[in-house]
Amino acid sequence: MKAALLALALIGGSDLTAANACVERAETYQGRPVKYSMCTAPVEEAIKANVDGYVMIAYVVKLEGQRVIVEDPLSETQYTAGDTILFMLMKFDAPSDTKRRLPPRLWATVIDPKGFPGEPE
Repeated sequence: MKAALLALALIGGSDLTAANACVERAETYQGRPVKYSMCTAPVEEAIKANVDGYVMIAYVVKLEGQRVIVEDPLSETQYTAGDTILFMLMKFDAPSDTKRRLPPRLWATVIDPKGFPGEPE
């Protein structure tokens, strides 16, 4: 899994070692366009919470001049301010019905190249 994620990050030979670099991709999922990018950016702030043993970790990075939250869904990473992180940024249309039109969505999740729980190093 680790090798596959690193290969995904480096598709096209693009350099993701620079701060705030992104490699954009586009796919179709269930007939809807999905845009995603593999990005790197320095952490401005680490947000960590533990509520009754339930853990949440997220990071604040700058993206196109705006602060963006990058979540760690596994709550396994331990980055601090100044560390450069690799993350997937997705852009997609939200489902809509005839009563309301929702704005397009932006979602970012950390990709930890160090491995996943249970995966040998």
